[in-house]
Amino acid sequence: ADVNIGPLESAKKNIEEKGLSQHISLRLSNGLDAFEAQELECIVMAGMGGHLMADLVERAYAQGKLTQYHTMVLQPQSEIFRVRQTVHGCGGRIVQEKMV
Repeated sequence: ADVNIGPLESAKKNIEEKGLSQHISLRLSNGLDAFEAQELECIVMAGMGGHLMADLVERAYAQGKLTQYHTMVLQPQSEIFRVRQTVHGCGGRIVQEKMV
């Protein structure tokens, strides 16, 4: 999912080249807006700032979309402390953290 069509088109090309089209679907979406809670099992958010990531997590939680998830993989580019606070504030817990 991405809020911009360009990255989705690039992802679509890569998915098709690897023969994974029947396993991966793409959505034009601001965060998890285009998803239902029951569709979510593992959520990966990467390549964005911590402020935006925290906002997306908070909004998804407020929408009831994070009540059934199993795992979140978060890779903020900045404001890591804010992402930590948001995860805890939404009732989540950080099981493992690696800095690279």
